[in-house]
Amino acid sequence: MEYHMIYQIKDKYFGDDVVFHYTSHDTALKKILPSMNLRFSSFRNVNDPMEKIRSTVSLFWEGSPDFDVENFDHEKYMSDMEKVRLDECKLLCFTTSESNLKFTGNHIFDNDNYYKSGFFKLRMWAQYGENHRGICLAFDKESILNVMEKSYDNKIYHENVKYSDSTLNVRGAYQVRACKELVDNFRDYFIDYHIEQNKTQLYFTKNLDWKDENEYRILMLREEKEDCYIEIQKALKAVFCGIDFPDEDIYTIRELVGNRTVDVYKLSLNNGIPSVERF
Repeated sequence: MEYHMIYQIKDKYFGDDVVFHYTSHDTALKKILPSMNLRFSSFRNVNDPMEKIRSTVSLFWEGSPDFDVENFDHEKYMSDMEKVRLDECKLLCFTTSESNLKFTGNHIFDNDNYYKSGFFKLRMWAQYGENHRGICLAFDKESILNVMEKSYDNKIYHENVKYSDSTLNVRGAYQVRACKELVDNFRDYFIDYHIEQNKTQLYFTKNLDWKDENEYRILMLREEKEDCYIEIQKALKAVFCGIDFPDEDIYTIRELVGNRTVDVYKLSLNNGIPSVERF
């Protein structure tokens, strides 16, 4: 197998038009790449306890005399809200490169920018890429969104995650305006009104400790319980193999991606200097 040192890949993989998804060796070779499909997750499966634990939802009234407040089943509505938030919200998670990276044309200095890219985040490799044995998939962001819109007619939201240690804005997202519409048709009201107004606080805000992930999310609201997938073949730009990814399995990667328009790389470190090798 011939190795080629690549130093100038910034034009392809350092811009904000590319998003990255880390996964394990077996998930990549046995599930994602053979099927060319990426599975949505639910909020019950995220690793941030602030997002996946049951939240206390408070209802506030607007002076309507039509409600029997004392007999209102607050617990039922709180449970229903959490069902929407944790089970019906399907999630795709990606990471991005840092913005405003500067390149000098000197690879000795420019290689340090790899640490700021979406594909060379060492903690992401340890946490999501099977401790550097997995892979990182690079996607064209616009293509992913186009496939989403063509594949599903559900409500879809997407944006970069914001990071903050302040809980002031988040608290308001768990206060739901109680009104006749809420009682008559809870699910539609909760989605069409409350989530529309508070989606950033509910789904796109995390604690500051996660900020180095530079996360970008696609969120789909879908009542059906079956697993959801998105076809990735048209959006896939490259496969980055981790430092400890087995060399012999790179042949398999090359066969699975099929066409030569998808780049295949392996990460390398030499005395702490990051680089990638192209296969």
